[in-house]
Amino acid sequence: MEFGQLTIVQLIPAVSVMIAAIIATVQLRANERHARESHTLNILGELSGHRPFADAHFLVQDLYAAGHDAREPSEEEIRAILRLISHYEHIATAYFAKTIDRRTVLRQRGRSLELTYSVAKDWIEERRRAIQAPGLYVQFERLATIEVPRHVRRYGQRNI
Repeated sequence: MEFGQLTIVQLIPAVSVMIAAIIATVQLRANERHARESHTLNILGELSGHRPFADAHFLVQDLYAAGHDAREPSEEEIRAILRLISHYEHIATAYFAKTIDRRTVLRQRGRSLELTYSVAKDWIEERRRAIQAPGLYVQFERLATIEVPRHVRRYGQRNI
């Protein structure tokens, strides 16, 4: 029996297997996306639910709002902001590894990432020099200075 002479009855099992494979692939991708979104929300939720991160976040907002008139933060406040940035570095690393939902990160934390970087960029540079680690916080910097503005250009400020 040649391939061209297959009957309908002989094709039904092959077509059924192909349809089942397609359905399984679609379901697997949906499960993967759901897991990534859940993981993202858990990571981002740590920022809101962890008091020191929340305090550092509000401090960054206050310093940004004050602009040039901002008071000089204490060493403890700078350390708190650097701990927040360490957490943002963790988020940025996962973002670039595509293990968390990128759009959710940008929508929920994009503006915070941008503000934090603008307030802390000098401290980051000082810290890099002090511990001789030029790669310190580079993923966070990349996320805040390249990815967030790209998202704003594409989707507008409302989505951030």
